[in-house]
Amino acid sequence: MIDETKLTKIEQRINQTNEWLAKGEYNEEDPYHRSAKEQLNRLEEYWEEVDADLKKADDAQRMNLTFAVDQLENTLSVIPKTQSALGGLCSRVMGKVSNLPNAVNQSVRSIQSRYDNWVAFISENRYLLTHNHDKNGVQLSTYEDEDAAIAVLAKKETDSYVGRVKRTWTELASGKATHGYLVTADPKNNGSDITLTEIDGVMVMATTYTPAPTRGGSK
Repeated sequence: MIDETKLTKIEQRINQTNEWLAKGEYNEEDPYHRSAKEQLNRLEEYWEEVDADLKKADDAQRMNLTFAVDQLENTLSVIPKTQSALGGLCSRVMGKVSNLPNAVNQSVRSIQSRYDNWVAFISENRYLLTHNHDKNGVQLSTYEDEDAAIAVLAKKETDSYVGRVKRTWTELASGKATHGYLVTADPKNNGSDITLTEIDGVMVMATTYTPAPTRGGSK
């Protein structure tokens, strides 16, 4: 779904990332640093396609820009927790800093990197548009711009899995949940004991599933 607040920050995020890269803190060995650079290039390409003018962007292009900014912001929020090539921790790139454990951020980043896979999958299975709607309740199959509809659903699916991954940790850490899918870790360790496994290029956290308790006995 198109987030207008994200679109207003395109040039700001591009400038902030370029300024950070110019500081010399970029470390080629760090996956977050590499992701930030790749995501910046992707955002700049999308921005150049519309001549840096949102008025020239169609719905599909606005959707791509929204996702690209969101993805870059998530990565930039982790940069201050990484090691600088100059020694010590990196400086802040923007105001927000992630408070999630490194393993959770790794999993989130890898899931977001599969956005294009969702676009390809939905493009080959367009019937999915008939069973989904945007945040305004408009059925995606009724969109005149089918590419925009596909982009909306691709972001919706990506965000859904990102949200699930984050909740497996946040609900465990807060003690709010005792059932469902929760990260296999001790919250007292602040996520340092989370195990990651790579599956089809995605870093997956080890989780444990506990069924919800049943209410009453069987009749």
